[in-house]
Amino acid sequence: MGGEETTTTTTNMAFTTAPGLPASLSLPLGEFLAARPHIHRLMAACMVFRRGGGEREDDDDDEEEGEEDDYEEEGGEPQQQREKKQKQQKRRQATPPLQTLLIRRAASDSYPLKWEIPGGSVSASRDASVLHAAARELREETGLRVAHVHCPLGMVSSSSSSSSAAGPSGSHPGPSGTTTTPPPPPTTTATTTPAESAAAATAKQHARGEGALPAAPAVPRFGIAPEEEQARQEPGDEALTVTFWETGRRWGKVCLLVDVREDVARVPSRGRIAEAPPSAGAADVDTTSPPAAMEREGGGEAAGAAVAAASSSAPTIVMDPREHEEWAWLTEEQVRHGGGGMGAPTMEYTSEGTWLGILAGFAARRALDGGGTRMRGS
Repeated sequence: MGGEETTTTTTNMAFTTAPGLPASLSLPLGEFLAARPHIHRLMAACMVFRRGGGEREDDDDDEEEGEEDDYEEEGGEPQQQREKKQKQQKRRQATPPLQTLLIRRAASDSYPLKWEIPGGSVSASRDASVLHAAARELREETGLRVAHVHCPLGMVSSSSSSSSAAGPSGSHPGPSGTTTTPPPPPTTTATTTPAESAAAATAKQHARGEGALPAAPAVPRFGIAPEEEQARQEPGDEALTVTFWETGRRWGKVCLLVDVREDVARVPSRGRIAEAPPSAGAADVDTTSPPAAMEREGGGEAAGAAVAAASSSAPTIVMDPREHEEWAWLTEEQVRHGGGGMGAPTMEYTSEGTWLGILAGFAARRALDGGGTRMRGS
């Protein structure tokens, strides 16, 4: 793909892609799955990051009205004003924490009140490629528009997932103990940038069990038991596809690290949306497509826009209340240790695979930052 960014454009959707992005991500669904016949259905998702942002605390060291300045004899500058300047300078010099956007499923939906990243099912009729599916899902579930795609993410390792996911001789365990043999891994001749190589190397390191997750004081709970889900990152897959079992089928999920057009640093750190409007009924939503955790096809963007449209002065997250009801920007420590005051003692995710994928996103984002790649829209 050369050393320059590629611009991808379809109706109401345009974004650039990083040099060396796996070519399979630009393929239609049928061609992508043809190289992975052990996967029955495919999902696509996006991870969005920012450095700090949201509600910023007002300075608590401002002088109160009518309070006299405390001057030092030799300087002449008010002492309180000088201390205020020093504190402000320290804030500017401090690196804001890296945060990612998570959304919480509606109480009336499958996996009620569980947290996840924006994503859903790839549609052969609606999506030109896996890339476009991920961008569409992000827009429908959050109102955010993809500006740039960096790389696929995969998932980090954990003892519980690695011990239960892989069957003998590379086979894929089924829910009832049966196994299916995967095809040879897809091959690629695409070149990668140093930043993308660092991100891929981090993911591979975790996949080999090197740098496994440290013990955490709180372990998240999941909507599906890890031994049932059996999430694994497919070995040798250039798209870093994560597969898992649900509804008796082997599903695949591709998660992408993206930048967005919106100034997400101005989005509140957390929030909830209003109740669904009377016109947002269930009749226009397809509830028949498995798995239970899959994004419902159709109506997402329109219904979300009717509920919470972002204003020009205060950007926000736009969601369909039939599917999601809350969002939060969380740091890696909050993700690892249970959510950090998100209204429950321990934060609950849709699955262990989702949680491990989020941690892979943090590793990849740090690798890109280390290579000098700055976030857009943050």
